[in-house]
Amino acid sequence: MGLVTRAIWLSLVLAVIVGVATLMPVSSLPDAVPGSDKLHHLLAFAALAFPMIAARPANALWVLPVVAGYGGVIELIQPYFGRQAEWVDFFADAAGALSGGLAGWLAHVCFRPNRPPLAQATD
Repeated sequence: MGLVTRAIWLSLVLAVIVGVATLMPVSSLPDAVPGSDKLHHLLAFAALAFPMIAARPANALWVLPVVAGYGGVIELIQPYFGRQAEWVDFFADAAGALSGGLAGWLAHVCFRPNRPPLAQATD
C-alpha cells in the first residue's frame, strides 16, 4: 500500500473520529480533557489535514477547502445533535486545517524519500 493510499485511509478514519467527537451531546463528553474547546477544534482539524498534504503537497488545493468545509457542515448540523453551532468553532476548524496543511508540507519537505542531501560546507 503506497503512502498516498495510507494517507487517504488515515484521513477517512480521522474524519469519522472528528465527526463523532464533534457531534456527541455535550453531556457525553469527558470532563478530564485539558484545553479549551477551540484548541480541540484546531488540533482535530490540523490532524485531519496533515496526512494527505504530507503525502502529496499538491493535495492542499482540495484538502484545505474540503477539511474547512467539513468543519462548516459539522457546525451547521450540531444543533440537531444537542450542540451549539458557533462561528468561532468554524474559524478554529479552518485555522486547524491551515496549520495541519503547513505542518504536512513541512513534514513532506523535511522527510520525503529521495530528498537531496544538505549541501556540504567547504572551506
